[in-house]
Amino acid sequence: MIDLEIVQFKAEHAQKVMASDSIKNDGYDWDEQAVILEESGEAMTLVSSDKDPVLCMGVVPLWEGCGEAWMLAADKISERPIATARAIKEVFLEYNQHKEFRRVQSNVKADWPLAIKFVKFIGMKEEGLMQKFGPEGADYIRFAWIKCQ
Repeated sequence: MIDLEIVQFKAEHAQKVMASDSIKNDGYDWDEQAVILEESGEAMTLVSSDKDPVLCMGVVPLWEGCGEAWMLAADKISERPIATARAIKEVFLEYNQHKEFRRVQSNVKADWPLAIKFVKFIGMKEEGLMQKFGPEGADYIRFAWIKCQ
């Protein structure tokens, strides 16, 4: 069982997650992107009791009311998947309400069924397939969460 704590995201957290066996980065170097995300100050990391990052996530504002969600998960997420998913959903919804987003969108690799299941669990709806979208040329599916009035 893992106990989770929310901390401010640091680029080194993403680097540790990307070194995980479960992550397939297809040769793309995410270090520079991790630094940009850290500098934005709009991201968080769930760390285990041993301070290892379990999941990094955030929403990058695109313009007023609209943001782009991202997430990186480490192997440890599978130790308590339901509890972790519920915690992430709660944090995600609270964060979006606090930041007053009316729309948060995200792109999920089309061949990653667990991630697709997760974004649907947190309330995102599928909007369509984006062929050859990713930096590695992979297909992604666009999902979005729309705030109900």
